Amino acid sequence: MKKVIITLLATATLIACEAPKDESQLGKLRQEKDSLKEVYTEISAKMAELDAQIAVLDTATEVHIPLVTVSQIEVKGFEHYFVVQGAVEADKNALVYPEAMGEIVAIRVKEGQSVSKGDVIMELDAKLVRAQINELETS
Repeated sequence: MKKVIITLLATATLIACEAPKDESQLGKLRQEKDSLKEVYTEISAKMAELDAQIAVLDTATEVHIPLVTVSQIEVKGFEHYFVVQGAVEADKNALVYPEAMGEIVAIRVKEGQSVSKGDVIMELDAKLVRAQINELETS
């Protein structure tokens, strides 16, 4: 019986001292992760070094020009204009006819000037009108 108790105690002690399989596997995974982190940092450092060497030796790389620039503020005149092509039509059109026919001697208004009823717009040569009046008076 003594042997059985000692055997049971020894077995119980070994079972209690033995790490569970899940914990031993967890430890292995953590070690593997740590070793991979070290390899990653070594590879990253080597890649950065190679990129720097390539940048020095590569003459075909484009010069990067900044897309935004900054300038000092200056007081200047601001000229803003644009060119437009088109046709302009008046709201109201008026046809002007003389009371008598004749050659135009002078134009008394300018283009775009406003006129009212009774304003003198142009002068006609009065010779033709006088000749007609004289003809009527003599007949």
